[in-house]
Amino acid sequence: MSEALRRPLLTIDEFQDWEPPPGMEHLRWELVDGEPVAMSPPGINHGAIQSQAAMLLGLHLRASRPSCRVITTPGVIPQLRSRFNERVPDLGVSCAPFADGRALTDPILLVEILSPSNEAKTRANVWAYATIPSVKC
Repeated sequence: MSEALRRPLLTIDEFQDWEPPPGMEHLRWELVDGEPVAMSPPGINHGAIQSQAAMLLGLHLRASRPSCRVITTPGVIPQLRSRFNERVPDLGVSCAPFADGRALTDPILLVEILSPSNEAKTRANVWAYATIPSVKC
């Protein structure tokens, strides 16, 4: 019976056109195995670490690789079940020209800030990011 009630999985294209439920439009969302998942707002410490890391990476890139850029909370598409996954790391670095669309193509570095409240999700995302060929491990 529960199988009959299950919603169909969303593809990335459907997710990019998808509208969150009323009252939840202010949240950030990622697509995990075809299911939209709301991301809780980062805490103050998390946000401070994220902005400091983005600034330091940006300064380093400006001096050493000026064609590269730091992007906060970019959408990225892992190779694993790529039709049904668009994850959102805390930071991304790309040296490729930006493509049309919402997802960052060809990131070379993705950063997740580990929080005790979402450690399992963060670690799962890191494994998914490792499947992106352009990410340097």
